[in-house]
Amino acid sequence: MIRTAISLAALVVGTAAAELPAVKYERFASGFDSPLEMVPYGKGAQAFLVVDQSGVVNFLGEKGGEPGAVFLDLRERALRQVE
Repeated sequence: MIRTAISLAALVVGTAAAELPAVKYERFASGFDSPLEMVPYGKGAQAFLVVDQSGVVNFLGEKGGEPGAVFLDLRERALRQVE
């Protein structure tokens, strides 16, 4: 029963993957140490907030590029809790 389910799941996944369009990689931003998440910010001209593992949240413009101004810096608090 388990082998049948695994085979069926593999068949379904294989079929679905064949129907997906080609994906192209395009660099949007660089210069972050350990980015964890990028979330939309604001209305109108789209901007993003990039959350870094170090505890810093930076602005990132709608066209990407390098990290912008610091939105929030939690490094001091994050380091205290680790100690």
